[in-house]
Amino acid sequence: MKTLLQNNYLKILINLLWGELIFYLSIKYIEIISYYLIEYKIEIFALISILLLLYWHKFNFIFYRYKNNYKNTELPFTILDSLSLIIFSFTLLILFSLWFENIREIFFTKLNYYIYPAVAIFIWFLAAYYYKFNKEKHESTDYKELSDEPIPDIEHDLLNRERFIKGLHQEIISANYQDSFVFGLYGKWGEGKTSVLNLLKNYIATDRDNTCIVVNYDPWYFKDNEAVLAGFYAAINIAVNNIYFLPNFKTLIYRYGKILSLGVSYVGLNLSLNGGTDVEDIKNSIEKCLIKIGKRMIIFIDNIDRLQKDEILKIFSLIKLTANFKNITYFLSFDIAIVKKIIRSEFDEDNYIEKIIQKPIPLPAIYQENIDKFLDKHLDRIFNELPFSKEEKTEFEKETNLLYRQKIYKLFKTLRHVKRFIHSLQSSLTPEIAREINLQDFFILEIIKVYYPEVYKDIWENKTYYLPPWGGFNNFTMSFSIILKPEEREKLTKKHIENLLNNIHDEEQKNILLELLKTIFFVVVRNAFSNNGGINQDGMANQYRVAKRITHYECFEKYFTLQTKKDELSDFAFESNINKLIDEYKKNIDISENVEKLFDELKEKKMLVDFIDRSTVKMSDFETDFAKKFIEAIQKKSKIFSPDDVSLWRSEIGAAEHFMLKLLDNKFEQNEILDILKKILTESEDVYFITYLTFTLTAQDLGNYYPNIYQSIKNDLAILRNLMSDKLKKFFITEDKNIFTIFPDAYQWAFMLYQWSTNWREFSNKNRSIVNDYILRLFKNDITLLVKFLDGEKRKAIGMTDYGEGKKFTFHIKEMEKGHDVKKIYELAEAHKDDDVLSKTDKEILDRFIETYRQEKERDNKDNIVRNDLEIG
Repeated sequence: MKTLLQNNYLKILINLLWGELIFYLSIKYIEIISYYLIEYKIEIFALISILLLLYWHKFNFIFYRYKNNYKNTELPFTILDSLSLIIFSFTLLILFSLWFENIREIFFTKLNYYIYPAVAIFIWFLAAYYYKFNKEKHESTDYKELSDEPIPDIEHDLLNRERFIKGLHQEIISANYQDSFVFGLYGKWGEGKTSVLNLLKNYIATDRDNTCIVVNYDPWYFKDNEAVLAGFYAAINIAVNNIYFLPNFKTLIYRYGKILSLGVSYVGLNLSLNGGTDVEDIKNSIEKCLIKIGKRMIIFIDNIDRLQKDEILKIFSLIKLTANFKNITYFLSFDIAIVKKIIRSEFDEDNYIEKIIQKPIPLPAIYQENIDKFLDKHLDRIFNELPFSKEEKTEFEKETNLLYRQKIYKLFKTLRHVKRFIHSLQSSLTPEIAREINLQDFFILEIIKVYYPEVYKDIWENKTYYLPPWGGFNNFTMSFSIILKPEEREKLTKKHIENLLNNIHDEEQKNILLELLKTIFFVVVRNAFSNNGGINQDGMANQYRVAKRITHYECFEKYFTLQTKKDELSDFAFESNINKLIDEYKKNIDISENVEKLFDELKEKKMLVDFIDRSTVKMSDFETDFAKKFIEAIQKKSKIFSPDDVSLWRSEIGAAEHFMLKLLDNKFEQNEILDILKKILTESEDVYFITYLTFTLTAQDLGNYYPNIYQSIKNDLAILRNLMSDKLKKFFITEDKNIFTIFPDAYQWAFMLYQWSTNWREFSNKNRSIVNDYILRLFKNDITLLVKFLDGEKRKAIGMTDYGEGKKFTFHIKEMEKGHDVKKIYELAEAHKDDDVLSKTDKEILDRFIETYRQEKERDNKDNIVRNDLEIG
């Protein structure tokens, strides 16, 4: 205070006189002022209270800055000092001039009028302080570790850089720089430059001596050169006036920046300023202010490498122009490689930056161990929030660990790389999809998605180069699976992937990508790049389906669509149902009814084929008795299995039969199989199902699909054929049932009649006459059934040909004769071809059959004549 009085006594005296002058000019209005103070005291003090409440934070901020002025050795005399002295002098004279009685009445008798505003102001003060305290606490602790924002304090330092930052801090505060000094912090994208700056600022802020003023300036926020310049000086002004109350400093800074903006060139080397003396005067005034404050100003400039070329040059120009300011330190942060490249494009000069940066400071290298820990921590968090079993997570760690140590870690060079990947992973890996995928495959595919997006897109669009031809019915592998041999397919795959790799210029990145592809597409891609020709893994398809590997076509799409199709049974739904049945079985609960009920539910949802197919894949987990329950359920529910599909093999009945035979082939001893099959043929109610079953059992290639069943029944096929023949004879003939009405679909009755009459392709004529007598009797009773029969024979899959639209259809008479007495059928058609009950279309079918039969017989006669002539000759 003594220094303030000594240096500014004249200014103080003048301002006190100003207050007295205002008082004497207002003396004649003193009575009016007194009147209003006493008469309208409630309204006046209410108004004052409201104003104080509204502007309390502003008053408090001004007081904080004004208080800091008095902490310096050389106090500045500001406009606030001047205003305070005038008001103080004026108020003092008013108090002495007012009547004592009125003052007493205001402050003592009516004290209650002042208590309420005072209490309100006090409460407001406490609330403001509490809010500020909690806000600062929240801002310092509520930092999200996965945020891409720089870390706010040392508590979140995952790279152990505290010692490095303390060293920077010590160097700044201990250095005795007379003029400005420029530090350069060098680091690449994501290595934590901004985080280091934040931590350094924290150390400066918590310094006991508090010898520095921090100026935060990020030029990336400004759109052009003028804005960059204006923002620079505005940042300096804000930093100073946030601590001190120096209104004149803002004016000086603004004037200085305005003058410089008129003449500064891109590189800051040429000045064409008018009024150089003014510039020096303003500069000197600014320096005086800084000297009075007595603190070093540290200007942090970040994100320089994000700027355009002209903006970068503008920043360096500013630094050069203010390089001779005293008590200023610059701390620049940028990627030196990027900035040097930009500088070289403007000047043919390699040491331009070295002329500006007086002390370059490269960021310390990042320990890979810290990055790995950060990744592990957040992978554990994600996986623990998802429905992965302990076994799945253990398997993931086991399978992925070596690949990570050898290849993947090279992609995670900074924490920002890890955060970018984690964000992508946790947005893709939802609880729903987590149940449908293999964790290791999904993890690796997500890496490809983040770091090789073009390859990720290619995998989806060009599936045939990555997937094996398992399941000939999946459209996207048909071209490769049918047309190409394995070695040809792998050759094309290798060429395709090599073309993708050629688009990557970094050899290390190429090697990483190829290893990732070989890991998840180990059937095709690994074999394609194998020197020894690869390994045939066709027999492993079911195992990979159970493991939900991306290399299996049934699983592939889920990894990209992140959902299961609406009409598809999800793996989770299947596993829930099958595991429930297994648990009930282990508890000695009879699951027969539950299996049958489940079949009905899935049939209604049109998911029965999916469930049976998945059960076939998972049957390795079934015990023999459990498998027997499934066989019994299929036998009992045989009527619900529909043959309606593109092919019988992919229909419900085809899937059920295949599953049942697979269970028999894998879960039962050979000496048990024949008895089980005999029971199925005898007790099953659906004759079409067991006809189809017998058709499969008597096929020549049975041993290729079901070797144990083949060995068990190869000498007893006659028994099975006889059982089936007796079953059909009893069902259709003894019980007098019309096959054409029971099975309205032409394929069904045509298939059954052919199998029955040929004795399941034995062609022994054992059942031929029985079947023909049966159908001829039906035709005679209803001639339209003959037309229906012929129409079915025309379109039947076995041995029939449709010549297309506009051409006459035909019949394969020779094929028909294998199972039917075609001559009697011809005679019946000839006798009834003009019946009135027949439609025009019916008559056309009969006429075409009659014509075809005659032509066939004429050819036979000619062939016989030629044959006889040859024998005679």
